[in-house]
Amino acid sequence: VNQSAGFIDVNLVAGQEVSLHYRTRHTASDGIAWDRGSYFQLTQLPTAVAPVVNTVAEYGEQILASTPIVNTTADITNGTFTLPSAGVWDVEYFVFATTIGGNETATVFVTDPSNIVVANSYAKTGTVPTPAGNTGNMVSQKVRIITTGATNYKLRATTAGTQVTLAAGGVTSKVSWTKIAGQLPSTGQT
Repeated sequence: VNQSAGFIDVNLVAGQEVSLHYRTRHTASDGIAWDRGSYFQLTQLPTAVAPVVNTVAEYGEQILASTPIVNTTADITNGTFTLPSAGVWDVEYFVFATTIGGNETATVFVTDPSNIVVANSYAKTGTVPTPAGNTGNMVSQKVRIITTGATNYKLRATTAGTQVTLAAGGVTSKVSWTKIAGQLPSTGQT
């Protein structure tokens, strides 16, 4: 604790507590002196986290390739991606799907390499007429994923019945990721 010019500076580390007592002497205009005391306590909680400044932005995207799927579940071509470090990530995908002659739909989702589905990652395509007479639409979904280190994921899709082509020509389909918590500190240039 340092005192200077009427101020008291206190530096605490996580889990530390300090109590301060002080007295001041005042002399009133009638010449009578009296003491005034005060007490206060400061506590730094062990869960307090100092703000991180100068952090590295971590993000990326992967352009998907055309993937025909007929009555099965399959990986979407070029749909494998890596979240490169520990943290909380927003992963979002946009997939254009077309069908030939019908009301077929596909369900798109995110899995780990063992095909374990990431919770809340499902999105189902609908059918919308396209100029060529086929049906098609864009499906998108955003999911939050927490990682403890670099982790691989992939986009998969399932369909029943006739062919559904995902990431069909003419429309960019992609998966993108952005780290939203747990950023790595950066170092400045000299």
